[in-house]
Amino acid sequence: MFKQTQYLIAAILVVFSFQMNAQSTTFGVRGGTTFNTISQTQLVDAVTPDFDYLIGFSGAVYAEVPIGQTLAFQPELAFSQKGFSLAQGTNIDLFGATLPVGVRANTQFNYLEAPLLMKAKFGSEQVKAFVMAGPALGYAMNGRVRTQSSGILEFQLSNNTIDLDAINYERFEFSGVVGAGVQIDAGFGNITLDGRYQQGFTELYDIPLVSERVKNRGFAINAGVSIPLN
Repeated sequence: MFKQTQYLIAAILVVFSFQMNAQSTTFGVRGGTTFNTISQTQLVDAVTPDFDYLIGFSGAVYAEVPIGQTLAFQPELAFSQKGFSLAQGTNIDLFGATLPVGVRANTQFNYLEAPLLMKAKFGSEQVKAFVMAGPALGYAMNGRVRTQSSGILEFQLSNNTIDLDAINYERFEFSGVVGAGVQIDAGFGNITLDGRYQQGFTELYDIPLVSERVKNRGFAINAGVSIPLN
């Protein structure tokens, strides 16, 4: 695992070193909100509760290198929160009123990721639309599970660290990213807005009792700023 981490860091450094030396390169930062859950097989869906989307945060630094008039290469170094949420509850009758009560568990994994995206841009100099796609390599640094009551009164019940090695969680993840957005010339640089969908291809974890493995998937909405390096 240590060697794999070294390879990931080395790949990121090589990519960014290439970008820093390229002409017309812009450097940017972005941040946004993620909505993540896990892909379920029919068997998992039949024997487990429904997995809801977990709302999290994503942030990244990136470089963009033009390739011709309409294409650009955009490598990123990102932090992203993934996971899922599930709730179990029931209704109780109290003084003639039906009250919902239950527990919600939010399972969150913090990832370091390196998306390598190709972008196609079109439009005027002031406003450009773009589409993008590419692979991403991620590493799960840590995880937590938080439980809270749901109903009339909501309060936290527990907040526990997940030992990823103990549960045989696959830390390294390969995924694909597709998205679209708009880039606005702000004079000093560009303001960007984009939406993305990310599908994990790596089987991460065995669901107990059914021996079925799950994959990450989710959406993100981002805003960012980029400026020319030269």
